[in-house]
Amino acid sequence: MPDLSRAQRHAGAAAMRPGVPLPPTSSMGAIMDGQQTERSIRFADEGQKSANRVASGKQVTVEGKGLFVQPTNFDDVGHDSPLIGDEVFGPDCATTPIDTEAGLIVMTNDSIFGTSCFARTCNLSRALRTAEPLDAGSCHLATVDALLTRTPFGGLTRSGFGREPSMHCSDRPAALKTISVQYRS
Repeated sequence: MPDLSRAQRHAGAAAMRPGVPLPPTSSMGAIMDGQQTERSIRFADEGQKSANRVASGKQVTVEGKGLFVQPTNFDDVGHDSPLIGDEVFGPDCATTPIDTEAGLIVMTNDSIFGTSCFARTCNLSRALRTAEPLDAGSCHLATVDALLTRTPFGGLTRSGFGREPSMHCSDRPAALKTISVQYRS
C-alpha cells in the first residue's frame, strides 16, 4: 500500500491552494515571514538531494504577495537528511520506509525533538503498542487533528512547547503523552 499512500499524498499536495485564509478556495495560509519563506524553499531545494522522489514545492504568488509556498512531498528520505532531523516549519512532508517496529522506534526516538508524531495503519493494536515507547508528547494514529486544548500534546526531549495549555504544565518531570486514534467501525 505504500504506492497508493504516496500517490494520495502527492495528489493532495498538488491540490492544495495557498492563499489568503478567508476565501473557501484557499486551503492554507501564508508562511510567517520572508525569512521563513526563504528557509522553506531552501529546505525544499536541499531535500531534493536526499530524497528519491519529490513532488511540488515552489513559491507561489497570491494577490501580488509572495509568502506562500506550495506543499512539498519527499519520499524515501534518508535518516540523516535535514528533512528528518531539523525543524523545517514549512509545508513539507518527508517520509521514509521502515521495515520493523524496532526500526520505527529507534528512528523516531533518534531526534532532539519530541512534540508530535503521526502513523497511518490498519492495525490498531500494533499502533498502540508502538506508540507507547516513542519519545513524543502526542502520537496521532490515523488522524492529525485530534488536538484537545486540555491535553499535554508535546514537550518531550528538546521540544518545550505543548504542555502550557493544559493542567499538566507543572508536571515537567513527568513524561505524559497523548495518543489519539480515529476509529471507524
